[in-house]
Amino acid sequence: MIIKYQKKYLKEFAKLDLESGLPYYKISKPTHQDLIEWLNDETKKKKYYLNKKNGEIVGALGFRREFLDIRKACELYYLAVRRDQQGKGIGKELMTWFENKMKEEGFKKIFLTTEKVNTKARDFYEKIGYKEVGFLKEKHKNSDAIIYRKDFA
Repeated sequence: MIIKYQKKYLKEFAKLDLESGLPYYKISKPTHQDLIEWLNDETKKKKYYLNKKNGEIVGALGFRREFLDIRKACELYYLAVRRDQQGKGIGKELMTWFENKMKEEGFKKIFLTTEKVNTKARDFYEKIGYKEVGFLKEKHKNSDAIIYRKDFA
């Protein structure tokens, strides 16, 4: 079940983020408290949705209804699935929900970035139809990023 983020989920959301296996966390080594503080600030500014299964948060995504000055474009800026739940369709479920929501709202393009070294995420996005359209030097914590886009008819 996909639900809108609420503050009562902050600690569990931070735990999910920490346990998602994001590559740059191997370098930055954040603590659970670091992520609680970061997400507390982030969730005040941006929209987040959580994927809840059997009473536990197993995935999350964040987006904004704009991307640069591109008309009818939005940006997915956060997607995470708990490491022990990866490969079980949770990321695809979140992305399908998100894409359908954006189509219903009239968006024609979705953009996202991911670390160049995050081959698992890159393979996932390409598998579900996202195309590489650009490159950003040192976008994610001193790591280069790839820009992806998916267009809707």
